[in-house]
Amino acid sequence: KGVPLSHGNLMANVDALARQHLAGAQDRVLVPLPLHHAYPMTVGVFGALASGAAIILPEGLSGSEIAEALKLGRATILIGVPRLLDAVAAAILARADAGGRWAARAFRAALGVAHMLGSPARRILFAPLRRRIGPELRMIASGGARLDPATAALLESLGFEVLGGYGLPEAAPILAFSPRGRRGRATAGKPIEGVELRIA
Repeated sequence: KGVPLSHGNLMANVDALARQHLAGAQDRVLVPLPLHHAYPMTVGVFGALASGAAIILPEGLSGSEIAEALKLGRATILIGVPRLLDAVAAAILARADAGGRWAARAFRAALGVAHMLGSPARRILFAPLRRRIGPELRMIASGGARLDPATAALLESLGFEVLGGYGLPEAAPILAFSPRGRRGRATAGKPIEGVELRIA
């Protein structure tokens, strides 16, 4: 849907993102989403540029093209939507299952152990898999809809930082954001600076 957004609307979101220090000049942000939507444009383009990060645009939107962009672009941050992240999680589980019953059990046992470990240990435990997905990928942002907690838990167990929130196109689009260091996606986070929310 098309909605009128002012420069002030957009900058309020960009400023709130910048204060979170999610990205810096050393980062490369992969944006595999249509740029005519407020979420990828504000978070993936304006937010990345305001942080000094580079932007990577894949050649196309197929899974193989996104995977290639993750590797060749050495992306450190992925801006995604739940449908994309669910597909990534399903592909990871399918690959584990394709290795046979024992490989699948071992992988799921490793996920259970990883859930109890800190991020550095999880990254080491799943280093070979992480290299296949995106050798330098450290953070995944999800927006556009509610992310399945099971998908978030899987990606976090592999050592990725998963961030999400809630927004509306009319809000340019971020309203609430899940702060860093908080595991689990039971809620959409807290209102960003400058936003007031009321449940009615």
